[in-house]
Amino acid sequence: MNLTIDIGNTRVKTAVFQGHKMLFNDSLPLQNYNNGILNIVDNYAVKYAIISSVGNLKDTDFEFLSDLVEIYFLTYIPDIISGRTISEIFGLQGGMYNYHSTLNATHSFSSAWWSWPLILKPVWLYVSYLPLSLKSTIVLLGNPAVWWIGFSSIIFTTISFWRKKSFESMFILVFFFVHWIPYMLISRITFLYHFYINVPILCLASAYFLNKYWNTKWGKIIGVIYFSIVVILFGYFYNIISGTPSTVSWIDSLKWLPGWSF
Repeated sequence: MNLTIDIGNTRVKTAVFQGHKMLFNDSLPLQNYNNGILNIVDNYAVKYAIISSVGNLKDTDFEFLSDLVEIYFLTYIPDIISGRTISEIFGLQGGMYNYHSTLNATHSFSSAWWSWPLILKPVWLYVSYLPLSLKSTIVLLGNPAVWWIGFSSIIFTTISFWRKKSFESMFILVFFFVHWIPYMLISRITFLYHFYINVPILCLASAYFLNKYWNTKWGKIIGVIYFSIVVILFGYFYNIISGTPSTVSWIDSLKWLPGWSF
């Protein structure tokens, strides 16, 4: 992908090309164009950039633009060490974009972005039917105590921020929604594991409320009960997230929701 940037006196015009075909274009305010460029680099595998300027562009602006592409390709150092060539790495960028932008597929265990916090459709990875009515199965399933309580905490954090505008609640909400909202715009099929990056934020939201009331008697009691439930449910579902052979009846008893197939 090639990125062109035309910097004027008040606006910065950008366009992304693949060969002779323009895939995207936008006009950004000069005072805050950096974030717009970052979004373009995140969404397109930019290989080269052409910059023209009639405006007052600082040296630091050129450094910012060149560093974006350099930092991205530095993440491929382990691939280069393992034997992948530079030309192959450049080829990967176009391949990744073409695959995801043209993918038109269905899958039994795909799920919509809004369903992920509720764990409505886990991803079933493996099953083996064994002698003695045993079964080994592996499913991508979040800990209900972590996910459900964590998402409830996100809702309460949103209410808390609306009322008090605290930095702590803002920090949690920004990181959570920045990693979740973009999936609303993706047309290809998605899966529960796309939400995994938000699981630490769910834990942080729960910890935010536990910390607020930890100095009270009931705060400590609720905290200990919650942590105990998390540990118990980890053990309760361990067999189906690890593939440990279990009886079919026991595995069936773990199917709490209609969409839980494993």
